[in-house]
Amino acid sequence: GLITDPPQNDEWERHRLMKTRYVAYQSSVEKRLSGPTTSLAELATHSLILPEKGSLTQKVVQMKLREMSIKPPRIINMTTFPLMCEAVLQGIGVAVFLRQSSLIKDGILEVEVDDFDQIHETWLVAPKDKAKLRLISEFSSIAVSANWGSV
Repeated sequence: GLITDPPQNDEWERHRLMKTRYVAYQSSVEKRLSGPTTSLAELATHSLILPEKGSLTQKVVQMKLREMSIKPPRIINMTTFPLMCEAVLQGIGVAVFLRQSSLIKDGILEVEVDDFDQIHETWLVAPKDKAKLRLISEFSSIAVSANWGSV
């Protein structure tokens, strides 16, 4: 599986794929944010689109909002990142997710959020007893050799 900031587990084979940080996703047509970077305070003047409860993104964003005593007008939870992107394109709000998470590029802009400066690592993880299976091994080789980009 692909896991961001996975816990240490001696029963997993792990390969770091990328280092990244959280950004805001907005519509390139309906630019809600004022510049190439923004603050959580400005971001929270809009409806925030986040992945489902229990996700790392949900935990990181909620913790920052509490830490800074910020309350957005609405938080909308969605199950998948493509669905979040579609909501952004439809003008529903601004999404928060890891940089370079989307293959959807048309009509979507990534905007740095100054308050999300922590670097997160995405790892390919497989149980050690399954990692040598041909399908998993081949998938891992291809994933590890790909250029995933970085922060």
